[in-house]
Amino acid sequence: MTQAACDVRSPELWAAAEAGFRLSPNWSMRGGGSAKRFGSAQNACSTDPNGSRGERRLTRLDMSLVRITQLGRTLMLIGAALAVQLSGGVSAADAQTLTLPEATLAPDSAPGPFDNLRLTLDLSSRATYVEAQDDWTFLQFIGVDAHNVFTGPEGDWGTLVLQGYLTRIDNADPAPPLFDDGDDWEFVYRIFNFNYTGLSRGKLNFRVGHQEIPFGLEHLVNTNGTLRQYIQPQNLGVKADWGAGVNGVFPDFEYEVAVTTGSGNELELNNGTFTVGGRIGTPRDASTVWGLSAFHGEVASAAGPDGFVRRSRLGLDVTHWLGSVGLKGEISGGRDFDTDVINMIGEVNWRTPEENVLLWAQVRSFNRFNGNPTDTRDDAVSTSVGVRYSPDAHWTFSTQFTQDLSRFGNAESSSDVALQVRYRF
Repeated sequence: MTQAACDVRSPELWAAAEAGFRLSPNWSMRGGGSAKRFGSAQNACSTDPNGSRGERRLTRLDMSLVRITQLGRTLMLIGAALAVQLSGGVSAADAQTLTLPEATLAPDSAPGPFDNLRLTLDLSSRATYVEAQDDWTFLQFIGVDAHNVFTGPEGDWGTLVLQGYLTRIDNADPAPPLFDDGDDWEFVYRIFNFNYTGLSRGKLNFRVGHQEIPFGLEHLVNTNGTLRQYIQPQNLGVKADWGAGVNGVFPDFEYEVAVTTGSGNELELNNGTFTVGGRIGTPRDASTVWGLSAFHGEVASAAGPDGFVRRSRLGLDVTHWLGSVGLKGEISGGRDFDTDVINMIGEVNWRTPEENVLLWAQVRSFNRFNGNPTDTRDDAVSTSVGVRYSPDAHWTFSTQFTQDLSRFGNAESSSDVALQVRYRF
Protein backbone atom coordinates (compact mmCIF):
# COMPACT_ATOMS: atom_id res chain seq x y z
CA MET A 1 0.00 0.00 0.00
CA THR A 2 1.44 3.39 -0.98
CA GLN A 3 2.16 6.07 1.58
CA ALA A 4 -0.49 8.32 -0.05
CA ALA A 5 -3.02 5.54 0.39
CA CYS A 6 -2.20 5.39 4.11
CA ASP A 7 -3.83 8.74 4.79
CA VAL A 8 -7.09 8.35 6.75
CA ARG A 9 -8.85 10.24 3.97
CA SER A 10 -7.69 7.75 1.34
CA PRO A 11 -10.46 5.77 -0.40
CA GLU A 12 -7.91 2.98 -0.86
CA LEU A 13 -7.55 2.52 2.90
CA TRP A 14 -11.31 2.36 3.45
CA ALA A 15 -11.71 0.03 0.44
CA ALA A 16 -9.22 -2.32 2.07
CA ALA A 17 -11.27 -2.19 5.24
CA GLU A 18 -14.58 -2.79 3.52
CA ALA A 19 -13.19 -5.70 1.52
CA GLY A 20 -13.25 -7.69 4.77
CA PHE A 21 -17.04 -7.59 5.05
CA ARG A 22 -18.91 -10.70 3.95
CA LEU A 23 -22.60 -11.35 4.49
CA SER A 24 -23.01 -14.29 6.90
CA PRO A 25 -26.18 -16.11 7.98
CA ASN A 26 -26.07 -14.02 11.17
CA TRP A 27 -25.31 -10.68 9.55
CA SER A 28 -27.97 -8.94 11.63
CA MET A 29 -26.34 -10.04 14.90
CA ARG A 30 -22.64 -10.56 14.36
CA GLY A 31 -20.08 -7.85 13.71
CA GLY A 32 -16.43 -6.98 13.75
CA GLY A 33 -15.22 -8.53 10.51
CA SER A 34 -14.66 -5.26 8.68
CA ALA A 35 -13.06 -3.76 11.79
CA LYS A 36 -10.42 -6.49 11.83
CA ARG A 37 -9.67 -5.90 8.16
CA PHE A 38 -9.52 -2.16 8.83
CA GLY A 39 -7.03 -2.81 11.62
CA SER A 40 -4.85 -4.85 9.27
CA ALA A 41 -4.92 -2.10 6.66
CA GLN A 42 -4.12 0.49 9.29
CA ASN A 43 -1.21 -1.54 10.65
CA ALA A 44 0.20 -1.80 7.15
CA CYS A 45 0.27 1.99 7.07
CA SER A 46 1.65 2.56 10.56
CA THR A 47 5.33 2.82 9.62
CA ASP A 48 6.40 6.23 8.34
CA PRO A 49 9.28 6.76 5.83
CA ASN A 50 11.76 7.23 8.73
CA GLY A 51 10.92 3.86 10.27
CA SER A 52 9.08 5.24 13.31
CA ARG A 53 5.65 3.96 14.33
CA GLY A 54 2.83 6.45 13.81
CA GLU A 55 -0.84 6.12 14.49
CA ARG A 56 -3.55 7.53 12.28
CA ARG A 57 -6.51 6.52 14.38
CA LEU A 58 -9.55 8.69 15.01
CA THR A 59 -9.70 10.31 18.40
CA ARG A 60 -12.28 8.94 20.82
CA LEU A 61 -14.27 12.17 20.55
CA ASP A 62 -14.36 12.02 16.74
CA MET A 63 -15.46 8.41 16.84
CA SER A 64 -18.26 9.17 19.30
CA LEU A 65 -19.51 12.04 17.16
CA VAL A 66 -19.50 9.82 14.09
CA ARG A 67 -21.53 7.17 15.91
CA ILE A 68 -24.08 9.69 17.17
CA THR A 69 -24.45 11.36 13.76
CA GLN A 70 -24.85 8.10 11.85
CA LEU A 71 -27.28 6.63 14.37
CA GLY A 72 -29.34 9.82 14.29
CA ARG A 73 -29.61 9.72 10.49
CA THR A 74 -30.71 6.07 10.61
CA LEU A 75 -33.37 6.67 13.25
CA MET A 76 -34.66 9.64 11.25
CA LEU A 77 -35.02 7.39 8.20
CA ILE A 78 -37.00 4.84 10.22
CA GLY A 79 -39.04 7.70 11.73
CA ALA A 80 -39.84 9.07 8.28
CA ALA A 81 -41.19 5.67 7.24
CA LEU A 82 -43.34 5.44 10.36
CA ALA A 83 -44.65 8.96 9.75
CA VAL A 84 -45.65 7.99 6.22
CA GLN A 85 -47.50 4.96 7.60
CA LEU A 86 -49.36 6.99 10.24
CA SER A 87 -50.27 9.78 7.82
CA GLY A 88 -51.51 7.37 5.15
CA GLY A 89 -48.94 8.16 2.49
CA VAL A 90 -46.81 10.90 0.97
CA SER A 91 -47.36 12.88 -2.19
CA ALA A 92 -44.99 12.72 -5.12
CA ALA A 93 -44.05 16.39 -4.56
CA ASP A 94 -43.29 15.75 -0.89
CA ALA A 95 -41.28 12.65 -1.77
CA GLN A 96 -39.03 14.74 -4.02
CA THR A 97 -38.26 17.16 -1.19
CA LEU A 98 -37.87 14.61 1.63
CA THR A 99 -34.18 14.71 2.61
CA LEU A 100 -32.06 13.83 5.60
CA PRO A 101 -29.59 16.28 7.17
CA GLU A 102 -26.03 15.93 6.08
CA ALA A 103 -23.36 14.94 8.57
CA THR A 104 -21.59 17.92 10.08
CA LEU A 105 -18.22 16.19 10.44
CA ALA A 106 -15.48 16.77 7.94
CA PRO A 107 -15.48 14.17 5.14
CA ASP A 108 -11.94 13.09 6.00
CA SER A 109 -12.71 12.24 9.65
CA ALA A 110 -14.45 8.88 9.13
CA PRO A 111 -16.04 6.63 6.49
CA GLY A 112 -19.42 7.71 5.21
CA PRO A 113 -22.45 6.20 6.98
CA PHE A 114 -23.63 4.51 3.79
CA ASP A 115 -20.30 3.36 2.36
CA ASN A 116 -21.47 -0.27 2.79
CA LEU A 117 -24.86 0.33 1.20
CA ARG A 118 -26.15 -2.44 -1.08
CA LEU A 119 -29.17 -1.37 -3.11
CA THR A 120 -31.08 -3.93 -5.21
CA LEU A 121 -34.10 -3.59 -7.48
CA ASP A 122 -36.18 -6.75 -7.04
CA LEU A 123 -38.73 -7.76 -9.71
CA SER A 124 -40.76 -10.97 -9.72
CA SER A 125 -43.84 -12.46 -11.31
CA ARG A 126 -45.84 -15.43 -10.02
CA ALA A 127 -48.64 -17.45 -11.61
CA THR A 128 -50.61 -20.07 -9.67
CA TYR A 129 -53.11 -22.53 -11.12
CA VAL A 130 -55.74 -23.51 -8.53
CA GLU A 131 -57.58 -26.73 -9.32
CA ALA A 132 -60.67 -25.89 -7.23
CA GLN A 133 -61.20 -22.69 -9.23
CA ASP A 134 -59.94 -24.12 -12.51
CA ASP A 135 -58.24 -20.78 -13.07
CA TRP A 136 -54.98 -18.85 -12.65
CA THR A 137 -54.06 -16.26 -10.00
CA PHE A 138 -51.26 -13.75 -10.68
CA LEU A 139 -48.92 -11.82 -8.39
CA GLN A 140 -46.42 -9.13 -9.44
CA PHE A 141 -43.77 -7.64 -7.13
CA ILE A 142 -41.79 -4.46 -7.81
CA GLY A 143 -39.53 -3.63 -4.90
CA VAL A 144 -36.35 -2.14 -3.54
CA ASP A 145 -34.09 -4.08 -1.17
CA ALA A 146 -31.63 -1.81 0.67
CA HIS A 147 -29.05 -3.23 3.08
CA ASN A 148 -26.42 -1.20 4.90
CA VAL A 149 -23.92 -2.14 7.61
CA PHE A 150 -22.70 0.79 9.67
CA THR A 151 -19.08 0.38 10.65
CA GLY A 152 -16.42 2.30 12.54
CA PRO A 153 -12.85 1.84 13.72
CA GLU A 154 -14.03 -0.54 16.46
CA GLY A 155 -16.21 -2.70 14.22
CA ASP A 156 -19.72 -2.95 12.83
CA TRP A 157 -22.32 -1.28 15.04
CA GLY A 158 -25.62 -1.43 13.17
CA THR A 159 -27.54 -2.94 10.27
CA LEU A 160 -30.29 -1.21 8.30
CA VAL A 161 -32.60 -3.28 6.08
CA LEU A 162 -35.35 -1.59 4.05
CA GLN A 163 -37.53 -3.80 1.82
CA GLY A 164 -40.63 -2.25 0.31
CA TYR A 165 -42.65 -3.82 -2.50
CA LEU A 166 -45.44 -2.53 -4.69
CA THR A 167 -47.57 -5.64 -5.10
CA ARG A 168 -50.28 -6.38 -7.66
CA ILE A 169 -52.72 -9.28 -7.41
CA ASP A 170 -55.10 -10.41 -10.16
CA ASN A 171 -57.93 -12.93 -10.30
CA ALA A 172 -57.57 -14.08 -6.67
CA ASP A 173 -60.59 -15.71 -5.03
CA PRO A 174 -60.65 -15.27 -2.12
CA ALA A 175 -58.39 -12.25 -1.85
CA PRO A 176 -55.41 -12.51 0.56
CA PRO A 177 -55.85 -10.60 3.86
CA LEU A 178 -53.72 -7.62 2.78
CA PHE A 179 -55.87 -6.85 -0.27
CA ASP A 180 -59.32 -5.28 -0.59
CA ASP A 181 -60.36 -7.62 -3.40
CA GLY A 182 -58.96 -10.12 -5.88
CA ASP A 183 -57.70 -7.42 -8.28
CA ASP A 184 -55.82 -4.86 -6.24
CA TRP A 185 -52.58 -2.97 -5.55
CA GLU A 186 -50.90 -2.87 -2.14
CA PHE A 187 -47.59 -1.58 -0.80
CA VAL A 188 -46.05 -4.36 1.29
CA TYR A 189 -43.31 -3.98 3.87
CA ARG A 190 -41.21 -7.12 4.22
CA ILE A 191 -38.23 -6.32 6.47
CA PHE A 192 -37.97 -2.63 7.31
CA ASN A 193 -35.88 -2.11 10.43
CA PHE A 194 -32.65 -1.05 12.09
CA ASN A 195 -30.65 -3.37 14.36
CA TYR A 196 -28.17 -1.63 16.69
CA THR A 197 -25.25 -3.98 17.43
CA GLY A 198 -22.65 -1.68 18.94
CA LEU A 199 -23.08 -2.25 22.68
CA SER A 200 -21.59 -5.64 23.54
CA ARG A 201 -20.09 -7.27 20.45
CA GLY A 202 -23.42 -8.68 19.31
CA LYS A 203 -24.57 -10.13 22.62
CA LEU A 204 -27.22 -7.45 23.25
CA ASN A 205 -28.66 -5.76 20.16
CA PHE A 206 -31.75 -3.59 19.74
CA ARG A 207 -34.04 -3.85 16.72
CA VAL A 208 -36.83 -1.40 15.80
CA GLY A 209 -39.15 -1.32 12.79
CA HIS A 210 -41.00 -3.90 10.71
CA GLN A 211 -39.53 -7.29 11.59
CA GLU A 212 -40.30 -10.98 11.45
CA ILE A 213 -41.82 -12.46 14.58
CA PRO A 214 -39.02 -14.57 16.15
CA PHE A 215 -40.62 -18.02 16.14
CA GLY A 216 -39.74 -21.43 14.76
CA LEU A 217 -38.06 -22.30 11.47
CA GLU A 218 -39.09 -19.03 9.87
CA HIS A 219 -36.57 -17.27 12.11
CA LEU A 220 -33.69 -19.19 10.50
CA VAL A 221 -34.59 -19.14 6.79
CA ASN A 222 -35.25 -16.15 4.56
CA THR A 223 -38.45 -17.10 2.71
CA ASN A 224 -39.58 -13.58 1.76
CA GLY A 225 -40.68 -13.43 -1.87
CA THR A 226 -40.15 -17.17 -2.47
CA LEU A 227 -42.47 -20.12 -3.14
CA ARG A 228 -40.87 -22.11 -0.32
CA GLN A 229 -42.69 -21.16 2.88
CA TYR A 230 -43.15 -22.48 6.39
CA ILE A 231 -46.26 -22.34 8.60
CA GLN A 232 -45.84 -19.10 10.56
CA PRO A 233 -48.52 -17.00 8.79
CA GLN A 234 -51.15 -19.71 9.32
CA ASN A 235 -49.88 -20.69 12.78
CA LEU A 236 -49.51 -17.23 14.37
CA GLY A 237 -51.68 -15.18 12.03
CA VAL A 238 -48.78 -12.81 11.32
CA LYS A 239 -45.31 -13.22 9.81
CA ALA A 240 -43.83 -9.71 10.17
CA ASP A 241 -45.03 -6.79 12.25
CA TRP A 242 -44.10 -3.31 13.48
CA GLY A 243 -42.37 -3.23 16.86
CA ALA A 244 -39.13 -3.41 18.81
CA GLY A 245 -37.03 -6.11 20.40
CA VAL A 246 -33.67 -7.38 21.59
CA ASN A 247 -31.44 -10.08 20.13
CA GLY A 248 -27.97 -11.47 20.54
CA VAL A 249 -25.49 -14.21 19.76
CA PHE A 250 -23.34 -16.10 22.27
CA PRO A 251 -20.87 -18.91 21.56
CA ASP A 252 -23.38 -21.60 22.56
CA PHE A 253 -26.77 -20.03 21.80
CA GLU A 254 -28.61 -17.14 20.17
CA TYR A 255 -31.85 -15.43 21.10
CA GLU A 256 -34.41 -12.84 20.00
CA VAL A 257 -37.49 -11.37 21.70
CA ALA A 258 -39.86 -8.83 20.11
CA VAL A 259 -42.92 -6.86 21.16
CA THR A 260 -45.04 -5.74 18.21
CA THR A 261 -48.33 -4.02 17.40
CA GLY A 262 -50.19 -7.08 16.08
CA SER A 263 -51.34 -5.09 13.05
CA GLY A 264 -49.12 -6.77 10.43
CA ASN A 265 -48.27 -4.78 7.32
CA GLU A 266 -50.02 -1.55 8.34
CA LEU A 267 -48.84 0.37 11.40
CA GLU A 268 -51.92 0.80 13.62
CA LEU A 269 -51.40 1.81 17.24
CA ASN A 270 -54.95 2.29 18.53
CA ASN A 271 -56.70 -0.97 17.64
CA GLY A 272 -55.81 -2.80 20.86
CA THR A 273 -53.80 -5.59 19.21
CA PHE A 274 -50.30 -6.71 20.24
CA THR A 275 -47.90 -9.65 20.11
CA VAL A 276 -44.98 -10.87 22.22
CA GLY A 277 -42.75 -13.51 20.66
CA GLY A 278 -39.34 -14.99 21.24
CA ARG A 279 -36.99 -17.79 20.29
CA ILE A 280 -33.82 -19.18 21.89
CA GLY A 281 -31.73 -21.76 20.11
CA THR A 282 -28.33 -23.25 19.43
CA PRO A 283 -26.06 -21.51 16.84
CA ARG A 284 -27.65 -21.65 13.39
CA ASP A 285 -24.40 -22.51 11.62
CA ALA A 286 -24.06 -25.87 13.45
CA SER A 287 -24.88 -29.21 11.81
CA THR A 288 -27.75 -29.69 14.26
CA VAL A 289 -29.82 -26.70 15.42
CA TRP A 290 -32.49 -26.72 18.14
CA GLY A 291 -34.85 -23.92 19.01
CA LEU A 292 -37.58 -23.18 21.58
CA SER A 293 -40.18 -20.51 20.79
CA ALA A 294 -43.08 -18.84 22.59
CA PHE A 295 -45.79 -16.47 21.37
CA HIS A 296 -48.82 -14.69 22.78
CA GLY A 297 -50.90 -11.94 21.27
CA GLU A 298 -54.10 -10.54 19.92
CA VAL A 299 -53.54 -10.41 16.17
CA ALA A 300 -55.63 -8.24 13.86
CA SER A 301 -57.89 -10.49 11.78
CA ALA A 302 -61.22 -10.10 10.03
CA ALA A 303 -62.00 -13.66 11.13
CA GLY A 304 -62.07 -12.65 14.80
CA PRO A 305 -65.36 -11.62 16.49
CA ASP A 306 -63.89 -8.24 17.52
CA GLY A 307 -61.42 -7.82 14.67
CA PHE A 308 -58.66 -9.89 16.28
CA VAL A 309 -57.76 -13.47 17.24
CA ARG A 310 -56.14 -14.24 20.60
CA ARG A 311 -53.37 -16.80 20.11
CA SER A 312 -50.84 -18.50 22.40
CA ARG A 313 -48.12 -20.92 21.25
CA LEU A 314 -45.16 -22.92 22.54
CA GLY A 315 -42.96 -24.41 19.82
CA LEU A 316 -39.96 -26.63 19.16
CA ASP A 317 -37.93 -26.64 15.94
CA VAL A 318 -34.96 -28.67 14.79
CA THR A 319 -32.67 -28.60 11.76
CA HIS A 320 -30.11 -31.30 10.92
CA TRP A 321 -27.68 -31.34 8.01
CA LEU A 322 -26.38 -34.54 6.37
CA GLY A 323 -23.96 -33.06 3.87
CA SER A 324 -26.07 -31.39 1.20
CA VAL A 325 -29.32 -32.82 2.61
CA GLY A 326 -31.26 -30.82 5.17
CA LEU A 327 -33.94 -32.14 7.54
CA LYS A 328 -36.23 -29.60 9.21
CA GLY A 329 -39.15 -29.94 11.57
CA GLU A 330 -41.35 -27.73 13.74
CA ILE A 331 -44.22 -28.50 16.11
CA SER A 332 -46.17 -26.04 18.24
CA GLY A 333 -49.23 -26.17 20.42
CA GLY A 334 -51.47 -23.67 22.10
CA ARG A 335 -54.85 -22.00 21.81
CA ASP A 336 -56.86 -19.78 19.51
CA PHE A 337 -59.27 -18.25 22.01
CA ASP A 338 -60.58 -21.44 23.72
CA THR A 339 -59.77 -23.86 20.89
CA ASP A 340 -56.75 -26.14 21.38
CA VAL A 341 -54.44 -26.34 18.36
CA ILE A 342 -51.40 -28.39 17.36
CA ASN A 343 -49.59 -27.40 14.16
CA MET A 344 -46.51 -28.93 12.57
CA ILE A 345 -44.34 -29.05 9.46
CA GLY A 346 -41.61 -31.38 8.23
CA GLU A 347 -39.20 -30.74 5.36
CA VAL A 348 -36.42 -32.52 3.55
CA ASN A 349 -34.30 -30.51 1.11
CA TRP A 350 -31.23 -30.96 -1.07
CA ARG A 351 -28.96 -28.47 -2.77
CA THR A 352 -26.07 -28.73 -5.20
CA PRO A 353 -22.51 -27.93 -4.03
CA GLU A 354 -22.72 -24.66 -6.00
CA GLU A 355 -26.05 -23.93 -4.22
CA ASN A 356 -27.67 -22.89 -7.49
CA VAL A 357 -30.31 -25.65 -7.33
CA LEU A 358 -32.56 -26.35 -4.35
CA LEU A 359 -35.14 -29.16 -4.09
CA TRP A 360 -37.60 -29.48 -1.20
CA ALA A 361 -40.54 -31.58 -0.04
CA GLN A 362 -42.83 -30.57 2.84
CA VAL A 363 -45.74 -31.94 4.86
CA ARG A 364 -47.94 -29.51 6.84
CA SER A 365 -50.55 -30.42 9.43
CA PHE A 366 -52.94 -28.03 11.22
CA ASN A 367 -55.15 -29.52 13.94
CA ARG A 368 -58.01 -27.98 15.97
CA PHE A 369 -59.73 -29.62 18.93
CA ASN A 370 -63.14 -28.67 20.30
CA GLY A 371 -62.84 -29.02 24.08
CA ASN A 372 -59.83 -31.31 24.55
CA PRO A 373 -57.71 -33.55 22.30
CA THR A 374 -60.06 -36.52 22.81
CA ASP A 375 -63.09 -34.63 21.51
CA THR A 376 -63.96 -33.60 17.96
CA ARG A 377 -60.85 -32.99 15.85
CA ASP A 378 -60.68 -30.94 12.66
CA ASP A 379 -57.55 -30.91 10.53
CA ALA A 380 -55.99 -29.58 7.34
CA VAL A 381 -53.07 -31.55 5.89
CA SER A 382 -51.12 -30.80 2.71
CA THR A 383 -47.91 -31.78 0.94
CA SER A 384 -45.64 -29.72 -1.32
CA VAL A 385 -42.67 -30.39 -3.60
CA GLY A 386 -40.66 -27.64 -5.24
CA VAL A 387 -37.47 -26.71 -7.05
CA ARG A 388 -35.55 -23.44 -7.34
CA TYR A 389 -32.84 -22.77 -9.94
CA SER A 390 -30.52 -19.73 -9.94
CA PRO A 391 -28.29 -19.70 -13.06
CA ASP A 392 -26.52 -16.54 -11.88
CA ALA A 393 -26.68 -13.84 -9.21
CA HIS A 394 -29.64 -12.11 -10.91
CA TRP A 395 -32.16 -14.69 -12.13
CA THR A 396 -34.13 -17.22 -10.08
CA PHE A 397 -36.74 -19.65 -11.47
CA SER A 398 -39.01 -21.61 -9.13
CA THR A 399 -41.95 -23.98 -9.24
CA GLN A 400 -43.97 -25.78 -6.57
CA PHE A 401 -46.80 -28.32 -6.55
CA THR A 402 -49.13 -28.51 -3.53
CA GLN A 403 -51.76 -31.17 -2.84
CA ASP A 404 -54.36 -31.00 -0.08
CA LEU A 405 -54.92 -34.27 1.77
CA SER A 406 -57.66 -32.80 3.98
CA ARG A 407 -59.19 -29.39 4.68
CA PHE A 408 -60.99 -27.85 7.64
CA GLY A 409 -64.70 -28.52 7.77
CA ASN A 410 -64.38 -31.47 5.36
CA ALA A 411 -64.09 -29.02 2.48
CA GLU A 412 -63.19 -30.50 -0.89
CA SER A 413 -59.47 -31.08 -1.35
CA SER A 414 -57.64 -29.24 -4.10
CA SER A 415 -54.18 -28.79 -5.58
CA ASP A 416 -52.23 -25.96 -7.14
CA VAL A 417 -49.14 -25.40 -9.24
CA ALA A 418 -47.11 -22.19 -8.81
CA LEU A 419 -44.49 -20.77 -11.18
CA GLN A 420 -42.26 -17.80 -10.38
CA VAL A 421 -39.51 -15.86 -12.10
CA ARG A 422 -37.43 -13.31 -10.18
CA TYR A 423 -34.79 -10.82 -11.26
CA ARG A 424 -32.58 -8.81 -8.87
CA PHE A 425 -30.11 -6.12 -9.95
